[in-house]
Amino acid sequence: DFRTGNVQGYLMDTGLNRQEFSFIWRLDGGEVAVDVPSYLAEQPGTYTVVVTSLATGCSTTQIINVQSGPAISIDEINITEGFSETNVVEVIASTTPGAVLEYAMDEGVYQDSNIFVDVTPGTHTIWVRVKGINACATSKVINVLNYPKFFTPNNDGYNDTWNIFALKDQPEAKIYIFDRQGKLLKQLSPAGEGWDGTFNNSQLPSTDYWFKAEYIEPNTGLQKEANGHFTLKR
Repeated sequence: DFRTGNVQGYLMDTGLNRQEFSFIWRLDGGEVAVDVPSYLAEQPGTYTVVVTSLATGCSTTQIINVQSGPAISIDEINITEGFSETNVVEVIASTTPGAVLEYAMDEGVYQDSNIFVDVTPGTHTIWVRVKGINACATSKVINVLNYPKFFTPNNDGYNDTWNIFALKDQPEAKIYIFDRQGKLLKQLSPAGEGWDGTFNNSQLPSTDYWFKAEYIEPNTGLQKEANGHFTLKR
C-alpha cells in the first residue's frame, strides 16, 4: 500500500483438499510452505507448487509468476446504513495512472464493478487488485449490519434463537424485544445466545415481534438506534 507502507499479498489457491493431497510451495527454488493448499505470496518471484495425490502418489507441478504490480490503496468503503432493506457496498480505491482495478468479496470471483449489492450481514473481506496481471492484492475487512427476519425455536439446532449476530463484536450494544402491544419481553446482548421465544418460561405464539437496537454504526462510529420486526415460526 503506497500510503501505509504495508505489504499486500497475492493468494495462490489450488482449491484441493489437504486430506487428499500433499503440497510443497517454493519461491525461486527455495521451499516456503508445505501441506497447505494455498499460499499468500508477499513478494514477487517465480512460485511453484508440487501437488501429490495421497491415494495414487502421482504428482503435478504448477508454476506461478507473481509480479510487483502498481500500488493500490483502499481509500474508502461506503456501506448502506445498518438494518437497511438492501445492503450495498461501494469500494473507493486508487492506484497509479493507467492501471485498471477489479474487486472481489470474500472468496468470490473478481468483478469490474466496485459496487456489491445484496450483501449478506456479517463480516466480509474486500479485495482489490490490478486487472490482468498476477500482482498482489490489497484487502480490508468490513462489517455489514442486518438482522434475521425469522427464527424457529423447535430445538432442531437451526435458527432456534433470535439475535442480531452481526453485532457480536459490540457486546455493549443493547437489544430489546417487544410484542405488538409494546410490552418488553426480553433484553439481549448480541454476544449472548439470543431469545428462545419464551416469556416467564412460557412459549409465545407464532407471530411478529418487534425490536429496538442501540449500537455503534461501524461506518461512522456514531451511536445509532434501529427498529424493526421479525417473525417467530413454530
